Amino acid sequence: MKVIARSADGSWDVWRVGRRRLAFIPRLPEWMGALMGADDWLAIAGMVLVATILGVLWAAALLATAVVWPWRAVSGTWPVVAYPVTGGPPGGGHERAVRVRGRTDADLLVRRWGEEIKAHGAPVSTAGPPHRGPSPVD
Repeated sequence: MKVIARSADGSWDVWRVGRRRLAFIPRLPEWMGALMGADDWLAIAGMVLVATILGVLWAAALLATAVVWPWRAVSGTWPVVAYPVTGGPPGGGHERAVRVRGRTDADLLVRRWGEEIKAHGAPVSTAGPPHRGPSPVD
């Protein structure tokens, strides 16, 4: 879910809060992003190389998700993440991530973090909901 909140400096920020869907999210290092503004042939070759590597990483992330998603359902452990979409690169050091037992508890934590972001501008609590004992996979 997306949550809009006012940050400490008074600007509006958009946060994405939810259960992590992909096994991992490929990200470019900062120095690779500098290649995108160049216009000579060597920089263009570098951009093609970076785009190819990023494409391979995204394909690997999607293939890994085909294994990780069922494992999360069987084990009952779900990662919940919250990070600002605006104001810098995705996850720009403000990402909050917690592993939670049970899909229902993960959804409860998503809602709680959404309310905290609306009230305080960032998620306040770091722990997930209390574990209610063994629960069937939702």
